[in-house]
Parts: sequence; C-alpha cells; structure tokens
Amino acid sequence: WIDFNAGILLDKETKSMDGVADQLFDYVLAVASGEQTKNEKNGYKEISIFKDGITL
Repeated sequence: WIDFNAGILLDKETKSMDGVADQLFDYVLAVASGEQTKNEKNGYKEISIFKDGITL
C-alpha cells in the first residue's frame, strides 16, 4: 500500500536525490489534482495517526 517509494534512493542504480524529489513532487501534484491514492483505489477510507500520548 505504498504510494511513493523513497527507498529507491538506496539503490545504486537510482537517479539522484533531485530526480527522486521531482518524482515525489509530481506525484503530490497528481494527487492534489484528483488522482486516487492506493488506499482510495482499494476502498480503504480510514486514516490512522500514530502519536504518543493523548490524541483528541
């Protein structure tokens, strides 16, 4: 369920950090323009925020 894999930076054959940052920026723009995330495509509408302490 990963929408963007930044782990590709660890691969020696990967583009530069700037190239991956550009890909992430393009993806964020696409989602902001209406493209569904993987959770939305698979019917999951819940959100879970992990935080220590009290959550209101």
